[in-house]
Amino acid sequence: MTIRHLATIAVLGFGTALPSAAPLAQAAGPQGEPRASVTRPAMREQALAADRLARTFADTWNRRDGRAYGEAYWPEAELVDPSGQIWHGRAAIIQTHRDLWAGPAKATRMEARVRRVQTLSPTLFVVDIDTAATGFSPPPPGAKAGIVKSRLKHMVERRGGVWKILTSQNTFVS
Repeated sequence: MTIRHLATIAVLGFGTALPSAAPLAQAAGPQGEPRASVTRPAMREQALAADRLARTFADTWNRRDGRAYGEAYWPEAELVDPSGQIWHGRAAIIQTHRDLWAGPAKATRMEARVRRVQTLSPTLFVVDIDTAATGFSPPPPGAKAGIVKSRLKHMVERRGGVWKILTSQNTFVS
């Protein structure tokens, strides 16, 4: 099994809807200063978009459908896998997952749980996801009881009313 196969697990999950009240919320910058004014309906839209994306991701991972999986990413998206390998563009992200699913992830089942969503603007948010995959053969070193856990950070952007991943970072948890 190669690092390439071990290091490219990426799936987005989301299970919580935000309130739809209309007052403004402030997205805080690094020093706590306001970054952007965002309405609660915008936050709710992001939560709903993330939920739809999560269902699609889990479904496409578990079906090993590279084309459909890749549609969650913008064409110029970037994925940094747990080994530090950088996959540039949707086509490379699709291919690395097809390779993974043809190899040690052939019989995997993915689960995901959102840990945090941070609204940056009405068209941009970051979502942190904890994942667990079973069925790797063989499982990578450090996988306890055959469960591969990772922490994902996705930046999701809306263009023309469509939400997709712009950048993604994947880190294994031992």
